[in-house]
Amino acid sequence: MSHGDELVEQVLDTIYCFVKLHETDAWLKNISNADIIKSFKCSLFVEKAIEKCKSEHSEQTLMRSLQLKCQGNFKIYEIHFFEKAADHILKKMINSTVINEVSADVALRVYSSMFSQTRLENILFDCLLKSVSYNSIMNYIVQENNNINVDNLEIKLLYNSWHQQVIVGNSASVENIVKIMLNSYQIDRELKILFSILLVDDLNKDIKDIIKQELDFVLRDRSILSKKYWVVLIKSLDVHLLLKVCASHQDLLKSILNIIVYLLCMLICEDNRWVMSTNIECSEICYFDLIRRLKSLHDHAFTQKIVKCTIDEAQRNIGTPIWCQIQAVVDL
Repeated sequence: MSHGDELVEQVLDTIYCFVKLHETDAWLKNISNADIIKSFKCSLFVEKAIEKCKSEHSEQTLMRSLQLKCQGNFKIYEIHFFEKAADHILKKMINSTVINEVSADVALRVYSSMFSQTRLENILFDCLLKSVSYNSIMNYIVQENNNINVDNLEIKLLYNSWHQQVIVGNSASVENIVKIMLNSYQIDRELKILFSILLVDDLNKDIKDIIKQELDFVLRDRSILSKKYWVVLIKSLDVHLLLKVCASHQDLLKSILNIIVYLLCMLICEDNRWVMSTNIECSEICYFDLIRRLKSLHDHAFTQKIVKCTIDEAQRNIGTPIWCQIQAVVDL
């Protein structure tokens, strides 16, 4: 047997070993930390072997040889299954009913040391939806919250839940939840979640329409009850999140700009300073907060045109001295 044939045989043996790990459960019952590490090293070897074969366009030859080796013993898998071999092993461990929580936690830690944070977040999200080891995953996430984006996982889980409700015709439930969120005392947190869901890839139209409809309702309100929304949108909501949402949903951009215009019109000049009129009881927001937010929206390529039109229109129709000053400051 040539050296090349030996290497091919080694690859086939390792892939066969991986398939055996994936297909059987006995090895999980008394699994040790060393066993966990070996299983992920085996998976990583498989992933790299598949990647190399694809780069050399020899994957079909490898798969035919593997099918002959596995035939009659194990299920035959397509090549894409092996491209994320470690994911399948991790899922098997944390979804298993025989593995203890300590071992499941070790598996998560070993996986996180070998693969990217994004890949780990995706696998955790998928496992959380159907895992019997929910507590193991959540405990790990809490302990490792400096490395795991908990907010992203929460958003994915919430969106998935809403998506399932919409699919079965229960849009009213989602609408009710959004209304409750917008009436929460933690409005800064809830607005962040709702804005983040609006950025989900392939966003379900019904969910998008529900969120935007409820947001539009509270953003059009000019009573003092809406002050909490103004403060978050103008002062505390992450500017990068706001810009992404406004660039993708220009109707929301216009609603936010209308709030900014309204509040700027409520400013009065005292001792050569623009201060908020006491008529609307919104001392939490000042001139500089409004200008800072307006300028950030103005300076973004995808929102600039609408912001310019809004400022020009306000300058023409409202005509108060502040708008000439705003035009000059924003254009800096």
